[in-house]
Amino acid sequence: GFNALIAGCVLTWTKTWARPHLVLLPFAWLAGLSPLFILLTTHPGLRNVDIGVSFVWVALALGGAQSGAVRFRYRLLAIPLGALLTLNDPWFVTAFAVPAAAAALLVRERPAQPGGRREWLLAPALAVAGVGLGFGLRSLIDATGIVRFVGGEQDLRIVGLDRLGFNLRLAAEVLLRYFNAWIFGPPPSAWAGLNAALNLALCAAGIAGLFAGARSRDVLIRRISVFTLLSLALGMGAFVFTNAPTDVWSGRYIVLAPVAVAVGLAVGLSLWQARRPALRRGALGLIAVAVVAHTLAIGDTMSQLRNPARLANQRRIFEALAGAGLAYGYSDYWNSLNNTFMSAQTLPVRTVYCEAGRLRPRNWWSQSRWYAPNPEHRPSFVLFNLTEPTDLDACQGDKLVQQFGPATRLSIDRGKQRIAEVLIWDYDIASRFAP
Repeated sequence: GFNALIAGCVLTWTKTWARPHLVLLPFAWLAGLSPLFILLTTHPGLRNVDIGVSFVWVALALGGAQSGAVRFRYRLLAIPLGALLTLNDPWFVTAFAVPAAAAALLVRERPAQPGGRREWLLAPALAVAGVGLGFGLRSLIDATGIVRFVGGEQDLRIVGLDRLGFNLRLAAEVLLRYFNAWIFGPPPSAWAGLNAALNLALCAAGIAGLFAGARSRDVLIRRISVFTLLSLALGMGAFVFTNAPTDVWSGRYIVLAPVAVAVGLAVGLSLWQARRPALRRGALGLIAVAVVAHTLAIGDTMSQLRNPARLANQRRIFEALAGAGLAYGYSDYWNSLNNTFMSAQTLPVRTVYCEAGRLRPRNWWSQSRWYAPNPEHRPSFVLFNLTEPTDLDACQGDKLVQQFGPATRLSIDRGKQRIAEVLIWDYDIASRFAP
C-alpha cells in the first residue's frame, strides 16, 4: 500500500502517466529490495502506512498551483493531515515537514508568474500549522493520562564522541542490509551476490537522478528532488548524531534511504529519456535484471524473514512466566510488546528503558496508570530475552539490585538453550523507577 501511494505521487510529479513503467519499475525493485526492508515496511508497528501518507502530505504541501499539480483549496488539507502524522510520530517533522518547507524556500516559482512571489511561502506555512496543531493535540491528549504521547521523543539527545563510532557502524550496517549487500553474515548465494551488486549500482544511479532532478527546469521536480535529498540528509544526521540507534531494528528511522533511491531512479528516468537515452536504457536494464534477481533470490529472502524459533521462544517464555504465577512485569521495547501480545493482555509486560544504570518508564504510546505503583502488581518482574537484542544491557544484575533490592532469579530454557532470565520482586517495582 505505501509503495503504491508513493509511486502514485511520483507519477504525478514527473508527469509520466503515458510511460508509467519509468516509475513502476523502480518501485517494483523497491518492493523486494531486501529481507530487512521488507520486514521493516510490512510490520504494522513500523514504517509503512505513515511513509505513504506522508508522501501524500508532501504532494499537498509542495504541489503549487503554478506548477500545475494541486489546487490551493486542496493544499489546505495538508494542515489536518500533518497534524495527524505529527500526532502519530514526531519523526514526521524531521523526515518530511522540515525538508518540505526548506525545499519550498530554496526552489521558488518565478516572480513573473501570477502569485509566484507568495506561493513559495505556502508550504512552510502548511508545515508549521500542521505540526503545531499535531503537537497541541499530543499535549492535550497526554494531559488526560489516557494515552502518553509525549516522552519518547524527549528521550532523544545528542551523543558524544564515545557513541559516535557505534552510530556510524550501525548506520553503515543498516544501509548495507537495506540494499542486501551485508557481506559479514552467512555466505550469500550467487543470486544474492548479484542482487547486492545490482542494488549498489542502482543506489548510485538513484542519487544521480535526484541531483539531476535538483537541476531540472520543472519547478515541481526540482522541489521534490531537493526535498528528497534534504530528507535523506536530515534523517541520516539525526540517526548518526543522536542516541536513536540501538540495534538493527532502529534502522527504521533511516528507512527513507532506499525509498529516496527509488524516487531518484524514477525522477532520473523521466529526465534522461530525452537528454540521455543511453543512460535511461542502461538504468532500465539494470532495474529489470534486479527485479528478476530479487525474484530468483526469493528463497533466501523468505528464509531470513521466517524465524520459527523466535515464536517458539516467545511461547515458552509466556508459559514459564504464567507457570511461576507472575502477572505483571517490565522489559525492553520489543520484548514487552511481543510478550503482552502473546499473552492476549492476560500477562502485561510494560516497556522500560535504561539510563545511567537505572530503569525508567518509556512514556511512548503508553498509559500513565501502567507505571503507577499498584499493590495488585505483585510480584513484579523484569524480563531479559537472551535470544533478542536489548537496550537494557547496562541495567542488568547488580544495577537492578541496587535500584530495587534483592531479587529472585528465574532462568527459562527451551530444550538445552537458556533463552531468558527473569528477576522477580515481591512488590511493584514501579514505586522505585527513576523519574
